Order: sequence, then C-alpha cells, then structure tokens
Amino acid sequence: MRIGVGIVIPLAAAVLQVTALRYLVAGEVTPDLVALVAVAWTLIAGPGEGIWWAFAGGLVADLLGGSALGATTVALLPVTLAFGLRDRSAGEPAVLPAAALIGLGAAAHQAVLAVVLLAVGRALPPFGLMVGLALGAGIYTGTLALVMYPVLRLLHRRTARGPAFEWK
Repeated sequence: MRIGVGIVIPLAAAVLQVTALRYLVAGEVTPDLVALVAVAWTLIAGPGEGIWWAFAGGLVADLLGGSALGATTVALLPVTLAFGLRDRSAGEPAVLPAAALIGLGAAAHQAVLAVVLLAVGRALPPFGLMVGLALGAGIYTGTLALVMYPVLRLLHRRTARGPAFEWK
C-alpha cells in the first residue's frame, strides 16, 4: 500500500494544483500543493520518500501545467532535499512547526522556480511582485498545512511497514 500512496498522493496534488487550486486564489497568490505534500512527507518519512514525492508531483505538474517541462521538479528537488537533511532524532515535528517549515519550503520552491524559469528564458514579473508571490504562497501553503500535515502523518502511520516478524 505504501507504493500506492507514494504514487497517488503526489499525482493527485499535482492534478489539483494545475486544475482546481488555480481558482482558490487570494489576490494573485495560489497555494503550492505539490510542495506541501513533498515537504510534509519529507518531514514525516524522510528524504528518500520525500524526494520521490517531489519528483513525481513536480513532473506531473509540469506535464499538465504551462511551466517549462521539468522546471517544477528541478526547483522542488533541492528544497525537499534540504528539509530531508534535518536532524531526525527528535522525530516528526509538531503541527505548528511543521506548518511553518512547509510554508518556508513552499516559498523557497517558488523562489528557486523563478530562478529556473529565468535560466530557461521565461519572462517573469517584476522582482518585488515575485518576492510577494513567493511569500504569499508560503503563507497560504503553510496555512493549508495546518490541516494537511496531520492527515499525511496519520496516513504515514497507517501505511508504515512493520517488522516482517516479531516475537510475542
């Protein structure tokens, strides 16, 4: 079941991001659902699974959206990896710190995405607007994470692999 979750959730996040979430705007700011699930899963399950979620979700978002092919993936992978490098000895973060980290990850993803798009020759809005949109996406995504992070954490616990054999 864990493989199915690792395919369905990032793909669903990408599809929702390029379809339904385009209409959930606050001003010009939209949430970054692909970054939300990738960074959240990295905080919950570690960098190996989080990187997969970033790759799968980013690639589907690029295929369905109007961005340069691979730009979302290339921008999201280092952000996800950076959150995966944190000290995991304390376990999963609580909901509020996790939502703040996820919001930070979404803002970082938008900033790196702007650099990637600039590198491939895409025209971008003025710098001040880009910064505002990245910060807005971080706040919006962090707010959504207050609801989504506990759901993903519960999903991880339900699908976690147990030991193959245990003594009773």
